[in-house]
Amino acid sequence: TWPLNPNTPEDNLYRRLLERVYRIAHERGTRTILTGGFGDDLYAAGARYWLADLLKEGRVHQAVRESVWELRRYGFHRLARRNLLPLLGWHWLRKLRPRTRPTWLTTEAQALLPESDSWPVSAATAARPEQHQTILGLRGGYDIAAETVHTSRAGVELRLPYRDRRLVEFMLAIPAHQLYRHGLYKHVLRMGMRGVLPERIRRRRHPTSLTPLFVRGIVERERDTVRRLIANPACEWPRYVRSDWLQRVPPGARASEMEELILWLCVCFERWHGNMTRIDGQRRISPHMPCEKGETSGT
Repeated sequence: TWPLNPNTPEDNLYRRLLERVYRIAHERGTRTILTGGFGDDLYAAGARYWLADLLKEGRVHQAVRESVWELRRYGFHRLARRNLLPLLGWHWLRKLRPRTRPTWLTTEAQALLPESDSWPVSAATAARPEQHQTILGLRGGYDIAAETVHTSRAGVELRLPYRDRRLVEFMLAIPAHQLYRHGLYKHVLRMGMRGVLPERIRRRRHPTSLTPLFVRGIVERERDTVRRLIANPACEWPRYVRSDWLQRVPPGARASEMEELILWLCVCFERWHGNMTRIDGQRRISPHMPCEKGETSGT
């Protein structure tokens, strides 16, 4: 009964929670929901260019002072990798470095990856290319489009204030030293929230992770279901994800966030693939029809 999106196998880890929110909003007469999505993209992406922007503005003394603080706090390696490289033209240096492929992908899947995932083209010449691509790139557009199929079913409209064109243009234009200061990202946001947010929230360094909720719901409560899905010899996911990589951490065992995420994506893909490609004789079954008892999945 898990709600499926016919457009993509990837689905939100907390789909049921979101479905409940949409349903309650509709029942109470709300037709529009505003979310905080993409706030991190606005206020944190591009922070690595703070040193370059200080020097562009001629604020040499502040640049030296901030660099010394970073050097004492985090060491030379981090300062050089994160802040000095952008001074040399980071987007050009990336072209010289061999592209690394995810180790968890199979050879077939790696061959399907495009040579470049840089989009839009304007990101290559932007002052802060990584920030430009994060805010305006394909991933952000996909995240917006993928959720509308679920909100439309519930009869509500999803709006994202952080995608407002005026705010996006403003954040792309301000100097990067407004995005990061003394180990704290989102500097401009933190300063704007002085006296509004509690100090322990305004100055906290680490975001709240939803991983414990995932572990409780998927890895622990649904452990047997996940094991059956992943271990089924008819599964399609091993075409794209190395089975030895994924199965080295059995469901229920402690895994890294990356391993848990890949596990979830494999489960999503397997369910989606089974619903979208099942064939009953020569008649293709509708992706919205539940699997009848005795039917088998396959291509």
